[in-house]
Amino acid sequence: MIISFVKRSPADAGAIAVFVSRSGQWPGVADALNRTSGGQLQRACRTTRFSAAVAEICDVLAPSGITASRVLIVGLGEPRQAGAAEFERIGGTLCAHLLCSGETTLTVETTGLEGTALEPAAIAARIAFGARLRAYRFDRYRTAESELSKPTLAKVSVVTRLVNACQSKFNRLEAVAAGVFMARDLVSEPGNVLFPKALTARIQTLTANGVRVQVLGEKKLKQLGFGALLGVSQGSAHEPQVVICEYDGTRAKRPRPPIVLAGKGVTFDSGGISIKPSAGLETLKQDMGGAASVVGVIKTLAMRKARCHVVGICGLVENMPSGSAQRPGDVVTSLSGKTIEVINTYAEGRLVLCDIMWRPAVAVPDGRGLRQTLDLADCRHEKPGSQRGSLDHRRTLHKAICPG
Repeated sequence: MIISFVKRSPADAGAIAVFVSRSGQWPGVADALNRTSGGQLQRACRTTRFSAAVAEICDVLAPSGITASRVLIVGLGEPRQAGAAEFERIGGTLCAHLLCSGETTLTVETTGLEGTALEPAAIAARIAFGARLRAYRFDRYRTAESELSKPTLAKVSVVTRLVNACQSKFNRLEAVAAGVFMARDLVSEPGNVLFPKALTARIQTLTANGVRVQVLGEKKLKQLGFGALLGVSQGSAHEPQVVICEYDGTRAKRPRPPIVLAGKGVTFDSGGISIKPSAGLETLKQDMGGAASVVGVIKTLAMRKARCHVVGICGLVENMPSGSAQRPGDVVTSLSGKTIEVINTYAEGRLVLCDIMWRPAVAVPDGRGLRQTLDLADCRHEKPGSQRGSLDHRRTLHKAICPG
């Protein structure tokens, strides 16, 4: 899907989206289109009990006196409370509404929007970003699809007076989308395609973005003493891997201590000897979501040329039952030297994470110190009330990673 920023509506505007606030204000183009239609747009809103809540849509087909195929009246809610998240949601909702509708072109009118929590250039960029994220589809293995289910929306034009500023902001957001899409692609792949070595090959593509990638194979892992991680993988026919990817955009004469992102990468988790229930077992191909997130973050940082120093370390294994699989009651020695009695092979994630989180503490990269370590994992069975990491609007994590 092509997204562009333009100063005026193109001749082939297709569907046109305009905004209405909860207070009933019809700014700029919205009011002009309503007058051109002889008030048809306002009558449609009253008829459908349109409340102008954020991202609510009133879809008016073939409006009188207007060449556009349809006018989408989009709720803005309270303008002063409309920030980045709200405009991204609006962009995503518009894309979802039209993606398979038969429409090929969408024009979003942002001129005249005033009194919002965002500057005009950011409004247009965030709407475009939301549309980009919502347009994602994983179709690699789809062999049959009805015509009505196929995407038709091919072009989104956002009308703004600040084309260059919008494009600049959107370019940075496109790097975020690229990282998100890489992570989504990885978690969507089936386990017979994305086993540890195959995932390693995908991670190695980051070298094109200037990321240094180091791979530790099974022989090296045994030499180093990754006993906990190796115990998880020993029932699988696929060799485990630990992949370390480093991005340093600080341009500092003296390297700064990195922040480390540790990702759990269980490419399929059957549970091992303590095999998991069959219901929903196919979703355990996604148990490498932590590693996928690490890879996506590193890709985004590299594409944005962010001034930060981040190391990603991913423990890639497959947890399978077999004659050589780890048994309940086995004792393994972790990289830290501590022994662990395995009570249930179902709980393999902590064994992978304890080794890869210890590795940067002692040796990644080149023995330099660390500022902070964050682990990312798909935790499906944490205790009620347990804490999870979060990214908040106060940008605490962002400031820790990129304090400049």
